[in-house]
Amino acid sequence: MAEILIIEDSPPIRAIYTVLLRDWGYGVCSAASTRDVVALIRSGYRPDAIVADYNLGGGDTGITAIETAEELLGRSIPAVMITGESSLPDVDLPILRKPVTRDHLKDVIGRLLGPYRTPLPQDTHTS
Repeated sequence: MAEILIIEDSPPIRAIYTVLLRDWGYGVCSAASTRDVVALIRSGYRPDAIVADYNLGGGDTGITAIETAEELLGRSIPAVMITGESSLPDVDLPILRKPVTRDHLKDVIGRLLGPYRTPLPQDTHTS
């Protein structure tokens, strides 16, 4: 079973993502900040993919959390950024704009983890 790390500072949104991903058959672990990600990885957690909110509060970002996870693990990790922000720094990640439909999220995660990963567009809009 693929392990997905959710990085989201809002407890209700983290809970929704957790329920959805588990219903879809994924193992799920969650973090609210880069500091939480560091603790998880140092405890032995090894995600196969990451779903991260951009703005984690307190100046922390999903970009920093993903980069930190990759640095600690010594490898790149398939990831998707979810945001309501209108502009982001240039990132080499698929970006989903809020609100994200569950079907769209499921499709994007499937493509991230698929054996023949389909390149995802940089800026994916949902309706």
